[in-house]
Amino acid sequence: MTDDLAERLALYPDLGPQDRAALDAQIAADYPGGLPEHDEAQRFAALFDRARSAQPNPRTEALFGDGEPGSDDDRAALKAVFPADPLAHFRALDAKVQDVYPPPRFAAVEEQRRAERAAIRAADRASVPRATMRRPTWSRPYAWAAVLLLLAGSAAVWRGLQTPLGDFTAQELALEGYGTVRGDEASPLTTPEQRYAAALQELDDARTTTLGLFPRYDRERLLAARDLLDGVVRDSSSGDFLRLEALYVLGKTDLLLGNRDAATDALQQVVLGEGAKAPEANALLNAIHDGTPG
Repeated sequence: MTDDLAERLALYPDLGPQDRAALDAQIAADYPGGLPEHDEAQRFAALFDRARSAQPNPRTEALFGDGEPGSDDDRAALKAVFPADPLAHFRALDAKVQDVYPPPRFAAVEEQRRAERAAIRAADRASVPRATMRRPTWSRPYAWAAVLLLLAGSAAVWRGLQTPLGDFTAQELALEGYGTVRGDEASPLTTPEQRYAAALQELDDARTTTLGLFPRYDRERLLAARDLLDGVVRDSSSGDFLRLEALYVLGKTDLLLGNRDAATDALQQVVLGEGAKAPEANALLNAIHDGTPG
C-alpha cells in the first residue's frame, strides 16, 4: 500500500459519497483480496455518519446546552443530576453503600488475632518442661567463708603471677664470656671477673619457680651474691664496663632484698655512666619512683 493511499484512507470518514465510491472502486481493482485498513476506515466512516445523522434530544440540550431549561421537567431533571447540597447527597449515597457493604472492623479483628497469638505462646510455654532449680543448702556463714576463701586464693594467685621488681631474666644471669667459676680455699676468687661470674651463679641458684610461675629467691644466696658484687664494684675502675654491669646486677639484687635506697644509688650510677644497661636501669628507677611493689 502506497503512502498516498494510506493518507486517503486516513481521511475516509471526511470524504463525500462520490469520493468514497471512487476510492472503493480503486481499492477493489488494485487489491482484489481487500485491505484491512480499508475495512477499518469504512467502519469508522459508518460511526461518523450515524453520529452526524442523530437528532438532538431536547432534554439533553436543556441539561448541557448553553440555554436555560425550557420546562419544569427539565428543571427537575437538572436538580436530580446536580443536587442543591452535594455534600449531603454524597453522605446519603455513602450511607447506602455502607449498609450494603459494611467496612471491616480492623481494630476488633486485630485485637482478636493478638489474643489468639498470646494464647498460642502461653500454650507453648506450658508444654515445655521447666528445669527444677534446687535451692542451696549451705548456711549463710559457710557461704561467706567460701567467698572469702575464693577471694584470698585469687589474691594469692595474682601475687604469684606478678613478677617481683628486680627479677632477673635468663639472659641477665648468663655466664657467657666468664665461664662457671666458684672459689674455694685452694682456688680463691681473686679477679673481678671471677667474682662477677660467681655472683651470677649464686643468683641463678637462688632463683626458683613453680612451673615457671611464682619466682622466689633464697635470701642467703642473694646476700652472698651481693658481697661478691660489692667486691667487683670496689676493685674496678670508674666507668669500666664490668663495673657498670656489676652495679646494674647489684641494684636488682638490692631490690630483691628490699634495699630500695641502695638499689637506687647503684642504678643511678649505671645511668650516669651510660652503661649498656642504662635504659633498663632508668626503667627500674621510674618504677621505684612510682612506688611499684617489689
